[in-house]
Amino acid sequence: MSSRSPFRWLRLLMLLALLAAVAAGVAGLFAWRHYQGFADAPMPGLHDGDTLVVDPGDSLPKVLRKLEARGIPVRALEWRALAKDTGAAGRIQIGEYALKPDMTPRELLVAMRDGKVLQYRVTLVEGWNIRDVRAALAKARPLKQESTALDDRALMQAIGRGGQHPEGRFLPETYVYTRNDSDLDVLRRAADAMDRALA
Repeated sequence: MSSRSPFRWLRLLMLLALLAAVAAGVAGLFAWRHYQGFADAPMPGLHDGDTLVVDPGDSLPKVLRKLEARGIPVRALEWRALAKDTGAAGRIQIGEYALKPDMTPRELLVAMRDGKVLQYRVTLVEGWNIRDVRAALAKARPLKQESTALDDRALMQAIGRGGQHPEGRFLPETYVYTRNDSDLDVLRRAADAMDRALA
């Protein structure tokens, strides 16, 4: 009996090890399926027109707090794992991002990694004078207004065109801008476009 006893304990230990391995495998499979379900399931509470603004200096934890403030349930561990998995960890770009009703966490992180920010448009119409141009830019949202207090001479100076008259200096065209752009940014681009067209 004593000679069989060590074998019995050995078999019992092997059986326990096997059960532990199976349990770990099942738990791992469950965790993986749960993670996949999180990564590719639409985030709740999103509506058409919702946006998320990533400001300079925002880290992933700050972005997650902004999502929580919108009522989106956030489990930081899953988001950090997904950010690493998608290559977005440490590579989130600033800007404004569209949040669509069927958007998944994976889609949002990939968009922030790739800088797929919302773009807006403003059109400068042929035949407009500088007052018309400035009025159109003043109405463009969410374009930052940096020229409001500038007269035409100071405006031309601000865009690097000091000494030039503003009339006829901006190419009539539709210009794309983002939330971080200003009216002066658009005017610089319009003046450069006119230079290229004249050349």
